[in-house]
Amino acid sequence: MGAPSFADVREKVGAGLRRRFGVDTRSLAAFRICLGVAVLVNLVARTRDLTAFYTRNGAVPLAAVQEHTTLSAFSVYAVSDSWLYVVFLFVLTAVFAVALIVGYRTRFVSVVVLVLVFSLNARNPLVMNGGDTLLTRLVFWGALLPLGARWSVDAVGRGEKGDGAYGRVASVATVGVLVQVVVVYATNAVFKLRSDAWMSGDAVLQVFELSAYTTWLGSSLTRFAELLVLLNHLWVALLVASPLLILLTGRRRAFLLTLFVGAQAGLLVTMNLAVFPLVAVAGLAVLTPSVVWEVARRRLPSVHGTGATLLRRTDGVLPDVRRTGLPLQSGWGRRAVSAFAAVCLVVVLMTNASAMGYVDTPDEAEAVEEYAGTKWSLFAPYPPTTDRWYVARGVTPSGEKFDPLHLAPFERDRRPDSYPNARWRKYLDSVRSSGDVYLERPLLRYLCGRTEGREDELENVTLLYVSYDDGIQTERMARGSCE
Repeated sequence: MGAPSFADVREKVGAGLRRRFGVDTRSLAAFRICLGVAVLVNLVARTRDLTAFYTRNGAVPLAAVQEHTTLSAFSVYAVSDSWLYVVFLFVLTAVFAVALIVGYRTRFVSVVVLVLVFSLNARNPLVMNGGDTLLTRLVFWGALLPLGARWSVDAVGRGEKGDGAYGRVASVATVGVLVQVVVVYATNAVFKLRSDAWMSGDAVLQVFELSAYTTWLGSSLTRFAELLVLLNHLWVALLVASPLLILLTGRRRAFLLTLFVGAQAGLLVTMNLAVFPLVAVAGLAVLTPSVVWEVARRRLPSVHGTGATLLRRTDGVLPDVRRTGLPLQSGWGRRAVSAFAAVCLVVVLMTNASAMGYVDTPDEAEAVEEYAGTKWSLFAPYPPTTDRWYVARGVTPSGEKFDPLHLAPFERDRRPDSYPNARWRKYLDSVRSSGDVYLERPLLRYLCGRTEGREDELENVTLLYVSYDDGIQTERMARGSCE
């Protein structure tokens, strides 16, 4: 037999790339559903602080955000910070998130959800964490993909039985979304490999000893130090293996994917990381290999039939979807999307290479990367070792001390319930690190207003930063009169 021709080699390489970077349309459907659920859960969680973080009567009025960053000017929330307008946008986001879940006018809805999610983050970047950044990016990549090809109202509207127009999609956009998911773990692996604490196995125990980050279950695990050392090493090993999520196929990928999903579930129940674990699981859904769906189809046929019935009924009560969508099906539309996706993929790779120190960038670009949360360092290379929290000391005219942040009698050591929630932790850290008066003043005004209607309203408020490392240390962060 002669040597293989160039055409044979090219075809073989192309087939290998398609197996690894192609995505089953059922995985795209699962990805779409998980994204919609993540958007909804994130929105519901934020309603607890709707007034505090998004209205003019809260701690972060529009004027303060606009002083902090010009990014807020591109948010639909920049129109007004009245309570009614913010509630309208929250409801609108929820409606479009549900439309994304059921796959109704999916391409158009994906773009609208992207605008609304980005706008919510830009309205108050002080409370953003890595989960918010990742969610925005995943929705962005989703808008470039045929998320409505399977298990959707769109598919039913086209007269299909839920199987969609194609079984597998391989494009620049599929490469982009897969790389976006894996680069979070691969980048974090690099930072952890540079960390003495992570390589020695002490980092997880250090973090779990801090009430600022852990749930009750996470704090309880500190009694099992040897187990946490083992989990530390297993997590680092899993991060190092993250590129295999793309390189492996079939059952081997499914097995590794299960480990990552299990790790994120562990983070969800042991740590206060807002929406990050849920968003991470949504991202992992797009990597699900076809073998998982084939096994599920054989073992759960009734579930598939019930889902198809629900979609057909949904299609019967919604407007016609046959002629809706963005003009991306023509040849020029596909080429334009591919070119745009290629540019975005290069940006993803370059920004993460810069964050790891492999590419030099100007100081201005580094500042943008830090703000956008592209480093994906996640407690590395230097995990925190000092517990910290914030308390507000309000004083009434009669001399009584009250904490308007927690709506409780003043107590300097409030552990383990040191924050109302993870968003407040991020917000207070952001205000403290900035040291800007235009951020501190509305916060103090909001804290003063928390006691309105009480028999003995506050005369002044002092916000304290408290840290614990072989003893409690207190630092005055801000102080103002409530008159």
